[in-house]
Amino acid sequence: MFRKKFIILVLLAFVVINTVFSNDIVIESIEYDKRDRVRSFSFQINTLPFISSLIYFIAFEFPDEYYFGIDFEFQYAINDYINIFINPLLTFNRRSQHLYRVENQTRIYGSIIYTINSEYEIITGLLYRPFEERLKGLYIGAYFPIGFSTIKKEEHNFSNGNVEISTGVNDIYTILGIGVSSGYQWVFKNGFTISLGAGLQKRWFIGSQSFSPNILEFRLPIRFGYSF
Repeated sequence: MFRKKFIILVLLAFVVINTVFSNDIVIESIEYDKRDRVRSFSFQINTLPFISSLIYFIAFEFPDEYYFGIDFEFQYAINDYINIFINPLLTFNRRSQHLYRVENQTRIYGSIIYTINSEYEIITGLLYRPFEERLKGLYIGAYFPIGFSTIKKEEHNFSNGNVEISTGVNDIYTILGIGVSSGYQWVFKNGFTISLGAGLQKRWFIGSQSFSPNILEFRLPIRFGYSF
């Protein structure tokens, strides 16, 4: 009789403990899922400008030439379908053209002309997520770049070791554009975020000079960041 009661008590204790821990696991799982669903902000960095800067420094012969870019992106999920984003973008590059002559192996004169270009842009846009995954998954987007660009030429004239430098701002352009993009974004449990995408954009450079170029460009951002 005592043995039967003991067995019944052990079985009841097992059922109670199993039920409690099962509920804890389910609640914890629900909390993780809920945490994923309510992530609304994402901050990311595009790595390609940094890689391009490094390649430029390694590949070019003249150390006074350079390229440098900064590309951040902030996303906010309005709901499971729609994200808005803002993307500050800064690029700087300086290139040179060497013109020189040597006469009678005694006199060396010529010039080096540097073209310095700086671009400052703010890109704003919308991302649509057809599978209701908030900050995750497939997206299709449209965006609108706006900013300005300065182009300055710096001329170094030299003759037998003497150097004269003259600088001047050649033009300032206002940048207006439109673009479309598509890609996929992963948001892991700890918030780490990876985004791969591709886009096509058209930008108009409106300047004080008669020459105002418009450029059709392809974008391939590879971003890493954190979502919370």
